[in-house]
Amino acid sequence: MIEASHLHKWCLDYIKFREGLRPRFSPATKARAQQKVLDNLRREWGNSIPAIPEGYLWDEIEFIMGCFLHEQRKEYLDTDRMGRCRPLTADQRAFILGLYEGYMAQMVAEGEVDPAEFVRIAYRLRQKGDEPEHSYAGVIVDESQDVSEIGLRLLHSLAPEAFIMVGDGVQRIFTKGYSMRGLGIDVGGRSIILRKNYRNTHQILEAAFPLIATEWKKETETSTADVAMVAPIFSVREGPRPAIVACHQNEDECRFLQREVKYLLSSLRYSPSEICVMARNDFYRQIALKALHEAGIPAIHYRAEAEDTADIGRVRVSSLHSAKGHEYSAVLIIGLVEGVCPQAHLDADEVQDERAVLYVGMTRARDMVYLSYSERGEQGQPLQRSRFLDEIGGLCDELCAQPFAHQTDLPPSSN
Repeated sequence: MIEASHLHKWCLDYIKFREGLRPRFSPATKARAQQKVLDNLRREWGNSIPAIPEGYLWDEIEFIMGCFLHEQRKEYLDTDRMGRCRPLTADQRAFILGLYEGYMAQMVAEGEVDPAEFVRIAYRLRQKGDEPEHSYAGVIVDESQDVSEIGLRLLHSLAPEAFIMVGDGVQRIFTKGYSMRGLGIDVGGRSIILRKNYRNTHQILEAAFPLIATEWKKETETSTADVAMVAPIFSVREGPRPAIVACHQNEDECRFLQREVKYLLSSLRYSPSEICVMARNDFYRQIALKALHEAGIPAIHYRAEAEDTADIGRVRVSSLHSAKGHEYSAVLIIGLVEGVCPQAHLDADEVQDERAVLYVGMTRARDMVYLSYSERGEQGQPLQRSRFLDEIGGLCDELCAQPFAHQTDLPPSSN
């Protein structure tokens, strides 16, 4: 029998089998705990708080939970941080460690467990020698570049002699900070580079690839293969070029979204579940969800941590991270302005991470990609389109959405 599962579900099933109970988790509790602990720590540190972007803080918490067991947490203060060019001072690391400890305590007080802790609990059980309900002749890990160090150690322990990892380093959108050699997993002489993509059209791949070309070259150079011999092969399947859509203001971007999704549903006969609207931040996801509902289009705010809420009869509104691992006929990525994608105040390494995030979003589409931005925000403030659109603009169609002047019955697009 072949068992297919994602890592967190497997860990929950294993924990229940060994302990009799499944840990509880909800995204709302996580967000509440994060905000409470961060507010408390900021008050405690006052004016001496280190200057670190909030997103970076929680990336570091994820790194700690992925690399260390709780009792090992102080090792973070001295560990090397692979893959991050922003140097951290001793005070910054101390602040981050305090944030981690406060967050863990708050989740315990809430009676819930962060999903990363599912993996650590399961790993502890394996360290004790506790066997899972079923034994495995082999383990295949897909999207291995996004699995934590502890997660890979756990999965490797299930079938060390028949352990296969499938991944794409250029799609690494979560900071893991480890190497296979450091994990004790030897891939020397046993790795294969898969060059051809069968999901996307030639036009989508051609437009998206410049976003990760530099990272792809670095990843390839770490293998023993000749870079020239492992150049990616774009699909032979043809389709329309991705469309970059300029909108005058946020309202026009919402109207464009309504109109184009209606066109995809009515003229191209896509089912709602074949369409995904993505945005880099929650502001744009919320206005997208509201716009779709106002147009009578069934839609759901999809969260990867709560997959059971997904409804196959609705258009998905998703973050670019949560869309990873999925595919759709059409993808619409909105809000592509500076300060959103890429986010503000990032160093060069983090900007490259943002490129990878956009690449992942674009390559979720089998057939059609729309990339939209507004020239002005809700308060009329000027917005600058994302630099990433300039990098790929020559491989996309540049379109301008006309203001819809509060139309309620939007005609299908002719684009």
